Amino acid sequence: MPNFRFILSYLALFAMCMFPMALFGDGTISILLCVMMNSSFALSAGPISLGVGFVLSFVGVSILTGSATAGIFFALTAVLPPLCAWLIYTRKWSFSEKMCAISTVFVVTFSLWEMNFIRLSGISIHQTVQEIANNQEVLSLLGTEDGDTYRKVMEMLIPYVEGIVPGLFLIVAIIGSYLILSGMSRMVRFRYPQMTKSIPEFRMLELPRPLMVLGIAAFAGAALVISQPAVILCLNVVMVIGFLAAVCGLSLIDFYFSRIVKSSFFRMVIYIFVMNLTMFLPLSALAIVGMVDSFGRFRRRKTGDKGE
Repeated sequence: MPNFRFILSYLALFAMCMFPMALFGDGTISILLCVMMNSSFALSAGPISLGVGFVLSFVGVSILTGSATAGIFFALTAVLPPLCAWLIYTRKWSFSEKMCAISTVFVVTFSLWEMNFIRLSGISIHQTVQEIANNQEVLSLLGTEDGDTYRKVMEMLIPYVEGIVPGLFLIVAIIGSYLILSGMSRMVRFRYPQMTKSIPEFRMLELPRPLMVLGIAAFAGAALVISQPAVILCLNVVMVIGFLAAVCGLSLIDFYFSRIVKSSFFRMVIYIFVMNLTMFLPLSALAIVGMVDSFGRFRRRKTGDKGE
């Protein structure tokens, strides 16, 4: 059974995880923080800690949202991916296999949470885009003719904006799964060194060439095909692979920048600051860097590793 100190530390950390949701009203950041916390406690205190996490998540989110259903979906999202990771982290699976298993669980539970949250909050993507299209300040700046064109274009984009939601959910699931695996590998690096070897460091992440080729093909498909469902499918693929390419591009930069700034924490702070300062404009450039690196394999050349 968990001791009193464990309960107190869990409560304190859980309150910190819930702070973004209470402050901003969106649970995505809180979910990512909770899965990291639950993963850590699952290794140190055993799977019973996940039961404690489920109860706390259910009660806390039910109070914040006023809905027991939201509490259940949040608790499932915060607990099931770490449970999946706890069950497979000692298996001799590759990094990709572990990521796929955890991401599958994550994207299902996170999708249920988000759909329920959207229903509770009354937020509609269709309505939000229409409000942007009918923004009087923008329309007055554009004038009558350009304003009508702007409104029509925005209304045409509504089905495509709604269609890329699955890709956004998958991106969140990938982020959460990597945070779980990388955090677990650090905690068990002495007990299970084989797991640490199977989880690459962030600065060594590379985009597999088949994914890069698929991303290029999907980009071409989105530009050439006429069918709306096919275009939406291609856009989801481009968005997810583009995100992965941007992460790998940042990883390549981190590989060289780590020689100047040794602390990974300070490097992360610098990256976040630059991203916010430039409104995430470097993402497209990072994606291009990641795609070029998938062919060039610059880090392998530097380290003398010629293998694939």
